[in-house]
Amino acid sequence: MFGIRYSLSSFPVIHDALVELNLITSELGQIALSSSMLNDGIQWVTLAILSVKNSNKDSLSVMFLTCYIGLILVCIFVIRPAFMKLAAKTPPGKPVKEIYIVFILLGVLIMSVLADLIGVTSLQGPLLLGLVMPNGPPLGTALIERTEAIVSNFLLPFFHVYIGFLTDLSTITSWQSFAIIQTIIIASYAAKVVGCMVVARTYNIRVRHGIVLGLILNIKGIVDLMSLARMKKLKVRDESAISQLVLSMVCMTAIITPLIRILYKPNTRLERSTHRGKTRTIQSTARHSEFCIVSCVHNEVNVHSTITLLESCNPTQASPICVYVIHLIEILGKSTPVLIRFDKIGRKSLSVNYPNTSHIMRAFENYSENSSGPVTVLPYIHVAPYKSMHESICNLCEDNSIPFLIVPFHENHQTQGTHLVSSIRDINLNFQAYAPYDREALALGIRIAEREGVKVTLFHVILQQQNKKLNAEEGRKSARSREEAERLLDEGLIDEFKGMMIGNDDVVLSEIEVEDGVEAMDSIRKFEGDYDLVMVGKRHNIGLLRDDEMCSLIENAETLGMYGDMLASTEFCNGMVSVLVLQCGGTRAGGKKKDKAIDPVGGMGGLSPLRYCPLGGRGWS
Repeated sequence: MFGIRYSLSSFPVIHDALVELNLITSELGQIALSSSMLNDGIQWVTLAILSVKNSNKDSLSVMFLTCYIGLILVCIFVIRPAFMKLAAKTPPGKPVKEIYIVFILLGVLIMSVLADLIGVTSLQGPLLLGLVMPNGPPLGTALIERTEAIVSNFLLPFFHVYIGFLTDLSTITSWQSFAIIQTIIIASYAAKVVGCMVVARTYNIRVRHGIVLGLILNIKGIVDLMSLARMKKLKVRDESAISQLVLSMVCMTAIITPLIRILYKPNTRLERSTHRGKTRTIQSTARHSEFCIVSCVHNEVNVHSTITLLESCNPTQASPICVYVIHLIEILGKSTPVLIRFDKIGRKSLSVNYPNTSHIMRAFENYSENSSGPVTVLPYIHVAPYKSMHESICNLCEDNSIPFLIVPFHENHQTQGTHLVSSIRDINLNFQAYAPYDREALALGIRIAEREGVKVTLFHVILQQQNKKLNAEEGRKSARSREEAERLLDEGLIDEFKGMMIGNDDVVLSEIEVEDGVEAMDSIRKFEGDYDLVMVGKRHNIGLLRDDEMCSLIENAETLGMYGDMLASTEFCNGMVSVLVLQCGGTRAGGKKKDKAIDPVGGMGGLSPLRYCPLGGRGWS
């Protein structure tokens, strides 16, 4: 029985470990969370069965089961509806009343006492209360804000000190007993790893990932330490056994954690497909087929500008648009990340926790009903940690072969706090890391140019320094062949653009030759006021542009590229022009917009691919 108990996993412990390892939104992390939750259920049922079995009287067994089941039913049918009413009474954006928080915290203590009186562990009472607590804001978030500081920074360290005082290695005197206990513990760990490997092969999961899953489920933490403290208090185990268990728990966790980091790198399916050359692009999407887009928004500020960009993508009967609108929300007061459809069923259950999501999705649905062409809106809500939020979205893009991803740019949220700006910047960088290397900016420009009444001008900016450098490298075969391949791909798409110019005065091509970054900036400024939206590629040789005179002008070159940084600055059109920066081959991408309208479209440096397209700002009219 000791081996069975030690082979079980605790959901709270696994969740905290996955957050620490930044694997909470990975596919393997989601499997581990589900497995640990199932483990907890098995543990509770096993504990109930053992309590009944060890009872000497049938009457006590019946009383135990009645009280235990009654406690669960009260939590589900009495306490949870009460929590839901409290959440519904709290106005959106307003804090929960302090009296509610006090009663909930008192309820934790009461549930612990009741569980202990019934005969189960005192841990199960608070856990049951946590399970019926409404996820996220307002209650869950309020509890986190009120209690996390004192629990994490004060109570938890003191509890670990208490466990340290309970551990007395000098009581380990029998090496035979020590060997037996450690053998059982190691066998419990190994059995779980082997079991995960077998199941992994059954479902065509790599054996290596099965091993990692087993290692994750073997992590021990606060719940296990509390169980050991209770064992010592009730004298279920002697001091020698308790000390050995604590020692093995510390050693195994110290070994397992770095092993997981080494063995598992959570690459998204999108990244794997990119390496295999299987990623769908805007260029490869048939002109007379559905055009799919994933558009992420953080708040209502992003809605109007995103809708205007979607409309510019020219939805028609021959090529309708299907947009997956995803509201990104930082996980607070919730244990598991979710990416779910915000349909009628989900909207009814989540509108209390996330009222802003309802407003955002209603705006997109209204646009779908009143757009110039057929637009289908699929609303989603994604609640996850900011640092791993990109993984689920990239997997969604891959699952549905979506070639166009839109995310807001971080500097558009400066007024909402440094933490939010920093978090959104990290999200954007993570998206850029997974962006494939395509040649998409001009492909999107060609699609927009098909919209009636839209003027599109392609400016091909040519650096003379770059040409000189390429001529100097003439002897280098690899550099010469690479540039030749890029040039041929560029020319192929330019020829397609030129074909659209025949008999169409709204489609223009212009080539601009410059010597350095300063001259490039001056040339770009000549077009101030002529265009409402500028699309710019990012495959520019930053080394040739970044001279001493340009250093003072560079702010977001690594994210936006040199041209994107110039165009997005407040010096260009006083920051009132839309700038859409598009991913380029071999370089990470980024972008932003700060605009007023979208009818004419300028493509600057447009011989570059689009996969990642941040937007935001003050919105478009």
